[in-house]
Amino acid sequence: MTAKGKDHNGTASSVTEDDQEYIEEPIDEEWNDEEASALETSDEVPIADYTIPVTQILKFPDQAEPAEGYEPRLCGLEGEHAGNCYRVLNRRLTFGRDPSRCAILFPYEAGEISRIHCTLRYIEENRLFILEDNGSSNGTFLSNGERLKPGVRYELRSGERFSLSGRQQCFEVKDDEQRVV
Repeated sequence: MTAKGKDHNGTASSVTEDDQEYIEEPIDEEWNDEEASALETSDEVPIADYTIPVTQILKFPDQAEPAEGYEPRLCGLEGEHAGNCYRVLNRRLTFGRDPSRCAILFPYEAGEISRIHCTLRYIEENRLFILEDNGSSNGTFLSNGERLKPGVRYELRSGERFSLSGRQQCFEVKDDEQRVV
């Protein structure tokens, strides 16, 4: 079907409002190329030299910030983020490969990690970390090997670990205020 409603045989399809049946009827007119090339013959600026004004800039999530001092944090133990610690206080950290939605970002080639794998946040009043799997293909696991059920929130305390897609990407949550001396 062409933009003018013609099929490749030169017939047009129309619908009657009464019975909603399709009726095909032959069309005798020919395609007019003059309509399509109106800008080519005008004295206006060519399309290639025209700049489209930006009216909306896509907002990407803030990338995870390095943790400072003893604030609640997420630390990478193994995998892509090993050796890095990130702030968790007053924010939600989403893990995955989608740069438009994830703060803890994995490379596109890391196929074992879903585009939006899981989410971690910190509840300051209770001093708890909340971990939720977002329906990832290869799962999010607690340190005891239990696979998180998608959409269910799991509580983690300081020092507890979890991993993405088995044990390839391992993390630990820390809140040194809970440390017993």
